[in-house]
Amino acid sequence: MDNHPRIFVSYAWSNSKYTDVIETDFSTAGIPIIRDKNSIKYTGSLKEFMDSIRFSDFVIALISPDYLKSKNCMYELTSVFKDIDYRNKICPIIVEPTKFYDVNGKIEYIKYWEEKKRMLNDKSAELEPMNALSIFKELKLIDQIYDQIDEILDFLSDSLNKNLDELRNDNYRPLLDRMGINEISHLSKLLEISKLKNDEQKMIALDEYEEKYAPNTFTYYFRAHNSVLNKEYLRAEVYYKKSLEHDENNSESLFRLGELYLAYLNKPEEAIKLLHAAVEINPKNEGALLDIGLYYFNILGDYETAAEYADKVIEINPRNEKGYNNLGGCYVMMDMKSKTYTYKEKVKSLILKSLEINPRYYDGLMSYGGYYIYYENNLERGREIQIMALSLRENKDIGSSSVLINDSTGEIKIILDN
Repeated sequence: MDNHPRIFVSYAWSNSKYTDVIETDFSTAGIPIIRDKNSIKYTGSLKEFMDSIRFSDFVIALISPDYLKSKNCMYELTSVFKDIDYRNKICPIIVEPTKFYDVNGKIEYIKYWEEKKRMLNDKSAELEPMNALSIFKELKLIDQIYDQIDEILDFLSDSLNKNLDELRNDNYRPLLDRMGINEISHLSKLLEISKLKNDEQKMIALDEYEEKYAPNTFTYYFRAHNSVLNKEYLRAEVYYKKSLEHDENNSESLFRLGELYLAYLNKPEEAIKLLHAAVEINPKNEGALLDIGLYYFNILGDYETAAEYADKVIEINPRNEKGYNNLGGCYVMMDMKSKTYTYKEKVKSLILKSLEINPRYYDGLMSYGGYYIYYENNLERGREIQIMALSLRENKDIGSSSVLINDSTGEIKIILDN
């Protein structure tokens, strides 16, 4: 089985629900995507973003009015345009009605960024550059967007854009075909089945599909994935094994079966063999690398080797919050083992980096609470942060909230977005 391409999704935070749909659809068919849980800030590291893009084969840009008027999103898009192969790399999907095909629509967005540039120029004219570095940094970004907005709009209007509903109705066939995914007919059909309303309907449709085309590695992966969602772990094990009987080089099935053994079925020795096999086939399988690190961390207590695997994940994807959090955890255990505070500052910076990427990251917040308990000897503060983490995970009423951390004071708050 050919390795699937690495797919990076660029989207406005207000459009995250569409990214959730795409991620769910693709994961059902065993196609992983890379998404940035917190849109990359224009004040952040260009190198980090470009590394994420450099290691990705395609960038799905979810186009909407909010996207084209967002500094963060336009920063991402102008950065991708620096890639010599950007026309083949960017795959636009329209998620909300967006006028950029005619002259009037283009003028609206050009005027928007022209006005942004004018206002910022006027406000910064009276400032001393050395006293307003952040303002001038933002002005430089706005200049970059304004200089390229016409080129971006031309590219979008020339592209054969489809909206998300059209793509889903066509089971993503045009997108899969453009990405050169060879098993397009099987995957499109599985994506169609995945949209059915309940599990019984899905299984009936899958039975009918297998009667017509015979079972294959993808259909068994689909059954296994569905079984895991229903917490039927032994059934999932059977289906993952059948998936691998049909294709022993299915990296995603190797990874998922290894993860199943490690997390649910308590078969660590079988797990590590499968995870290493997955990485041998696809060295950029972030999930498998993370799980190998967890094996060394939890099973062997080898924190140095676990740290090496967390480092590999960060090298592959500098926006993977789990990599930073896991690496921080390794350094905590090294300190606890030696009864020192050698890595105190490094641990804090790694945990905060994971929360910068994803402010609602449960494990990152729990680790931040643990940092206060171990390194600051502040049990009350540590528990307060961990209780906030639990409330974010369990309280659906806070589901649209953000987390704000004041690094200078250690203050942490839950901010409601709406």
